[in-house]
Amino acid sequence: MSMYSGDPAASRKRPVLDLPPSRLEIVLWVLVVVGIAVCALQLVLAWDALPARVPIHFGVTGRPDRYGSKSMLLILPAVAVALTLLLTLVARFPQSFNYPVRVTPENAPRIYRQGRLLLAWLNVLVVWLFAAIEQQTVEIALGHAHAFPDGFVVLLVAVAVGVPLSIGVLAVVWARRG
Repeated sequence: MSMYSGDPAASRKRPVLDLPPSRLEIVLWVLVVVGIAVCALQLVLAWDALPARVPIHFGVTGRPDRYGSKSMLLILPAVAVALTLLLTLVARFPQSFNYPVRVTPENAPRIYRQGRLLLAWLNVLVVWLFAAIEQQTVEIALGHAHAFPDGFVVLLVAVAVGVPLSIGVLAVVWARRG
């Protein structure tokens, strides 16, 4: 049997546990719900003031380079909700995750909780990133700004590259910890 539990036969033999969410998981879930609410609420509050055509795509400089209907702004909150539902569903099956160590009955509770925490943190990050993008898009659409603030696009790229790398490193470190 492979040491790495990406082996399909190994994942079928893993224990299936009903682990209650930790306090941190609950706090992160609340942060996700608040982030989705912020994302939607900023649209609700600005909806009547938004022009019919709003920026829907931005270049590397942070300036809008494509415009569309203001209803396109509903996509980010909708994707945030869909992503949250998907990640919540996936988190219910930590025994099916790909771990960098063999899952045993002894280490399963710790490894499963860590896997769920990684998904929860990822969800928080993505939802709040969407809320920030939505807020900046609304500000530009209303004429309060002409582009994303300096460094915002660099931050987005850094997060898009850095988060998956960090999650991978953390997963390996946590899984191999005693």
